[in-house]
This record gives sequence, structure tokens and C-alpha cells, in this order.
Amino acid sequence: MYQAIYDLMVGKKPQHNFISKFSSYDDLCRYAQRADDPALSGKLTVCERYNHSLPHYLEKIRGMSCSDIRIADVVFSTAHKSKGLEFDTVRLCDDFLTFLNNEDLDDTLPLDRMSEQDELNLLYVAVTRAKKQLIMSPTLVGLLRRAKISCVRCKSPGFTGNLPIERSSPITLCDASVMDSGLV
Repeated sequence: MYQAIYDLMVGKKPQHNFISKFSSYDDLCRYAQRADDPALSGKLTVCERYNHSLPHYLEKIRGMSCSDIRIADVVFSTAHKSKGLEFDTVRLCDDFLTFLNNEDLDDTLPLDRMSEQDELNLLYVAVTRAKKQLIMSPTLVGLLRRAKISCVRCKSPGFTGNLPIERSSPITLCDASVMDSGLV
């Protein structure tokens, strides 16, 4: 779908059933906003961010991909497609909670649209795929801080990931700042 969105961005005819229904990239953006579709909005954000570099990155990903998830070193997946799967480490991209912006992180969480609740449910699915380590996005870190939930990662050798562990160790906070020691 990313290639099709990019093709539409640059004025080419996209080879995708859904994306080809739009006459221009602007039409697609208007649709995504009206439809309140966080998944499509996230894809548009990626395409805008990487712009003319996107085809290069897509080709690199295709060239290094395999069809068997059991032998893959890295798995790129949507939260929807990851349901039922588990991974030692999960890294969340910052395309969840798109209805929040930095200013919203100081206010109450707005959940007045069904799509926002759906997005929170999908975030739950994504974070629960991690067996050992969850690398959180900046938006999720901000949301947890606003809720006064602290999250730490022990950098101590031999850390198994089983909590609670009561020992003094250097810890890395979610924002990557490091404290010399703390009780984990």
C-alpha cells in the first residue's frame, strides 16, 4: 500500500484497488481525515516523512524480506497482523494514538470517538506482543508519564525481565536517560 500511496503522491496511477479510487493524493488525505482512519493516516504520515526516499526504502525491505516469520531476524508488522503472535522484543512506532498531540498529553485523554477507543485497544494488542522487552514510542511514554506510571529498563547484566527485582542497578528510563542506580 505504501508504494501505491507514493505513486499517487507523485502523480502516477497506483496499482492498488483501494488507493486507485482516488484521483489525487490530496483527495486521499481528505478521505483519511473525514473517515477518521488512523491506520491510513499513519501510512500517509510515513509517505510524507520519507517522500522521494520511500521507494528506495521499500525496495531495501523487499530485498531483505523472507516469507517465513520463524526465520526472520526482524518482523515488521501491524498490530492487527500481530494478534496471537509473541516476540522477545517489540518496538512500537509512533503511529498509535494519532489523535493525541503533544499539547493533549497535559490534558485529560479524549475518548469521544469510537476510533480513539479502537486505537487504544489496538495499542493494547501491540504492547502485549512483547515477551521480554517493549521499546515504547515517545507518545506512549508521554501518555504513561501523564498517568504517573513510571517505566524503567534495567541495564544490569543477567537481568531476566522478571519483575519485581529488588536490587540496586543502573536503570534506563523510557526517554533513554540513565540513572546511576535505582531500585528495580
